[in-house]
Amino acid sequence: MKNAQDALANLQEIHLPEAISLWPSAPGWWVLLLSIVMAVYVLQKLLKNFIRSNRYRRLAVKHLLQIEKNYQSHKKDQQLLVEINQLLKSVAIRHFPQWQCASFSEKKWQAFLTATLPVAKRSQGEVFIELGRIYQREANLSETQRLALIQSTLLWLKKHQKKLMRKESDFV
Repeated sequence: MKNAQDALANLQEIHLPEAISLWPSAPGWWVLLLSIVMAVYVLQKLLKNFIRSNRYRRLAVKHLLQIEKNYQSHKKDQQLLVEINQLLKSVAIRHFPQWQCASFSEKKWQAFLTATLPVAKRSQGEVFIELGRIYQREANLSETQRLALIQSTLLWLKKHQKKLMRKESDFV
């Protein structure tokens, strides 16, 4: 029995192996981390460009709301038509410089506004006919016409597309 106790006394304590370190990590994890960082960077750039490219739309919508607010104080339909037309022209000139939109008037202008709407929304663009009244001495719009014009303008400001007909003559 003494031999058994001597043998037990000579045993060393059980030692656990060292914990596995997280660093340095395997190369696959470095590649994954780099891919995630690159994806976040690219998405951030795309989002920034999208926000920047649509800034003019947000400013135009704010301006339209201001025009509508001003109308509530002066109630002049002619002035409302002129201000909406100026707003639409300024946005069109900025967004479609190749079409020389500044020279468009009446039918050609209305056709241009309708053509630059998405196909599904073009029927709503027919309200731009009301802009033709800008050339009358006194324009009188009904409440329905005025609201339809403002809604169509808002729709155009938010949804106009750069994809367009090939020739300027297509607007006649």
